[in-house]
Amino acid sequence: MNNSGKVDVLELDIYAKVFDSTSVNTTLVECKRGCTFNDLFLFVGISNLINANNNIMVALSKQLEDIKIQADKLNVTVLEPLELYNKINPNQEAIFSMFYLWNEIKYSIMSKDFIKLCLAPRNNLSRYQQNAYNEVRAYLSLINGKVWREPNLILRAQSFTDLLTSHKDFVRKVARIQKLSPANKNSQYYIDSNEICQAAGALVLDIKLAYIVCAVECAILKIDTNDVKDIGFNNLVTKLASKIEIAVLIPKFLQYFINIFGGIYFNNLEDIKNICNIIKISPNQFNDIILLLKELFILPEIMIQWGFEEDFLVTNLKYTPSLYKAIGIENRQKMNFNISMFVQKDVWQKKLEDWRLKNEVN
Repeated sequence: MNNSGKVDVLELDIYAKVFDSTSVNTTLVECKRGCTFNDLFLFVGISNLINANNNIMVALSKQLEDIKIQADKLNVTVLEPLELYNKINPNQEAIFSMFYLWNEIKYSIMSKDFIKLCLAPRNNLSRYQQNAYNEVRAYLSLINGKVWREPNLILRAQSFTDLLTSHKDFVRKVARIQKLSPANKNSQYYIDSNEICQAAGALVLDIKLAYIVCAVECAILKIDTNDVKDIGFNNLVTKLASKIEIAVLIPKFLQYFINIFGGIYFNNLEDIKNICNIIKISPNQFNDIILLLKELFILPEIMIQWGFEEDFLVTNLKYTPSLYKAIGIENRQKMNFNISMFVQKDVWQKKLEDWRLKNEVN
């Protein structure tokens, strides 16, 4: 909704999943300004490919009533933006705005304009920087083309395996292409100190999350994953299936934990309870999820080479950019949660301030 009170449509597509111990309920959403019958039929074609349980178009059109009648026959729900807006619980509006900020920052992190503004504000990127950026964009294209659009879970899992095998130690590779020094640091060092490596880290984080969520989905649906040439993935599915009541909580937990809370938590009951209140889980469930994730990260043959790090009593997921952590601090402030115990909060918040300043310049 804009400042004048009018509801407008952003050009984006949404594919959402809700997990329980026996099923995965999926929803496909297409947002379309100036919607025509042709747009509706194109969406039906996509929805047939994705095979979602619910298919929704949020649309503006002079023909909307006629489109709604036709859509109903095709098992598509068509909503005007205001209809959708009125379905949102007012208590959830603040959370939606937090998710929006995270998406905006993630898009910016991948943007060449932002990276150039950080690394070469008055010049072009160096040859080494351009080569490194090309490597990141090429990896992003592979992920978008081979993974996100693949509805078959076995093929998607195999795509994860292929990509992870061919892009091992990706952040440090991007650092080496730029000839960054010192040359012997870990991935998190380069993520925190170089914007191209930050983009690489955000990509690695995405694919590792998606790898786990794909395994959760296979475990819920009891899919035979023996055709996936990845022993680690099969071990992952088996472990998740053995603790399915906790496993089904992982996708939502990771989404909120990273997008809202910055992939960080302070090791005391106060911060854990605050996170749990927003996610709608108990502290015991929180601890069970963290414990299960830690068990997943050390399974034999697992491809994701991942885990948690702890510093100053703050636990965070590896490969989490500082900008995400800054969002976690800012969102806690918005919800009046205590942040005094986060020793590095000023460093992270400075990153967010710099990001906002650079976006004003852009």
